[in-house]
Amino acid sequence: MVGSTCSLSVDDIQFDDLYEKVRSGQYANNQDLIFPIQYKQVKGLFVSYGKVNSHGDEEQRLLRRLFAVPDNNGFVTAWIVELLLEAHHLGRIDLNADIDTLANALQALEVCRDKNQPPQAPLYSFWGQIENQYGIWEEHPTNFVEPLDEFESIDDAIFWILTALGLQSLWEKLDLDQINQMVKMFIDSFIIPSDFDDSAVHLTMGLKLRDHFPSLADQWWSRNSNVQVLSKMWTQLSYQPYSDDVNVNSIDPRTYFWIRGFLHKHENSGPLRLITTWTSNLQENNQTMHKGIRMPFNANNVDASVVANGVLGIITSALKMNSQEFKSFWTPELEGLLLNSTNLLSWTMETGICLNRTDIVLLYYPPIYNFYWFTARSLFALRNNTSSLPVLKTVKDILENTLENTATSQLLSLSEDDDSNPWTYWDDFLGNNDTINGKVEKAGEDRLYSTAIALNALMDIWTIPTDSCKRQWQPNTPQSVITVTSRAAAFLNTFILKDTYLPENCFFSGSMKGPLSLPYFFPGNKICRPDGTPVPPVNQSDIDEDLTDVVSGVVDEATYQTFLTEQWFGVDVPTTFPGFNGDDISFPFWSSPPFTYAAALTGLAKWQTANLCVHTTKLQ
Repeated sequence: MVGSTCSLSVDDIQFDDLYEKVRSGQYANNQDLIFPIQYKQVKGLFVSYGKVNSHGDEEQRLLRRLFAVPDNNGFVTAWIVELLLEAHHLGRIDLNADIDTLANALQALEVCRDKNQPPQAPLYSFWGQIENQYGIWEEHPTNFVEPLDEFESIDDAIFWILTALGLQSLWEKLDLDQINQMVKMFIDSFIIPSDFDDSAVHLTMGLKLRDHFPSLADQWWSRNSNVQVLSKMWTQLSYQPYSDDVNVNSIDPRTYFWIRGFLHKHENSGPLRLITTWTSNLQENNQTMHKGIRMPFNANNVDASVVANGVLGIITSALKMNSQEFKSFWTPELEGLLLNSTNLLSWTMETGICLNRTDIVLLYYPPIYNFYWFTARSLFALRNNTSSLPVLKTVKDILENTLENTATSQLLSLSEDDDSNPWTYWDDFLGNNDTINGKVEKAGEDRLYSTAIALNALMDIWTIPTDSCKRQWQPNTPQSVITVTSRAAAFLNTFILKDTYLPENCFFSGSMKGPLSLPYFFPGNKICRPDGTPVPPVNQSDIDEDLTDVVSGVVDEATYQTFLTEQWFGVDVPTTFPGFNGDDISFPFWSSPPFTYAAALTGLAKWQTANLCVHTTKLQ
């Protein structure tokens, strides 16, 4: 019998207060942008902010903490809704008593539906869209785009921001050329296509409504029932490196750098398809790049966290769709995509490359703990598998072996114990490399979030649903896991509602992490203009918004090793990464305090449920 060791009583957790912290972060009303007096708000969305990971002295720390632009993306809200659904399922909150919170969020998320797709297709974008002069719906982050129109230049905008924050002294210290480059690329990313990440998260969330909210689930399904469109696009736009079609065998050079070992390993294992990020390809991108939709850097990519979310979306569909829905969704190609992508998740952890090159493996999700949790969610879902599909057992076995061994070991090794108290926590990087008064400070600005996500990951790896308990520890759960989760729960319960630590997170980011993270500085073999005119990778002056720079097909490893010794556009290949707080590393990211509170709420709910099950079992 698994035992529990913890100073925290299962009855001590204040779930109602924690839920109120989440609810307080939801917009209650619509609000128009009147810059600089107020920002646009969409009723039902949860708060998130665009910020900048600056670090160094006191001024850089203040810039990181004070600069925050409210953003109306739907991504954060979809995640928070799913977390709340889990807490409701475990009986720790009652969404039926507060149905408007859920209903308003679901209504707000409709803003992010991709209106370029067929009716009822469950394809979503990060932001809401507006129709442009070409009759194309393009993403439009109002609070980022429209205030910039008030300034004559990016420099003017930067100076205004610093003045508003009382940080004018930073003006002379900033690398304005680098900031201009970063901001221009950030602006270019505003016209991105819809993506398979948002789409997968929405799909999983919507199907989970069926467990407890059938009326809302029916409404959601009526707007998202055209699932065959998503299935078809998932497979047709997947990364197929061994295909002869340049539209599907081409990938961002940063992706190829880290993924090539996996490609070589599976060279003779049949058709290889992997989940990509964007709902586009080279041909489509060339057609829309000047009409309001453009993939960043004109290339698709593979982000292991996006893959994990896609895997769960496919699994959830197999488990929760009825036979008629499933028939229109499932194809042999989709099954292959699921299996290949699961193998990639396993390989990414087993090789440790997710730890060594987090910047490009987890291209849009800097926190490593996200990746473990995203993947663990699929394992927990499959432990309640009622499907007869053989591939789901195969996927479960792959995930179980990697998550119970390698991933658990990695997670435990990243934890830190408080020597003076019965607490364990996890840190990532926010606020952990500032030099104040000559001393490097470790403020742990993402400590609450990292601990909550790591706790969720371990609970999803090591608990199972049973007839008597919604969460029960597996009999083979290591005592080290029992101990560390109990100590983590105690830490969260102690601090989550206090002001000791900031509730910040770097949940999501752009793909650029400093000047050396550009794809142009990694080896590519198809570098050209939209009309196919080759561009030698020599002069940085040739880099512009129209340049396509990808790896097409699979490069012989000996040849690629030679590529790694060469310069690309005058820069040595960035074969190592100094960390997100390294020199010259500064990048935009999104933070959402309500997400931190929701993750803590659900992590504590999982922990309490499993430990109540232990106590109940002992009494029987």
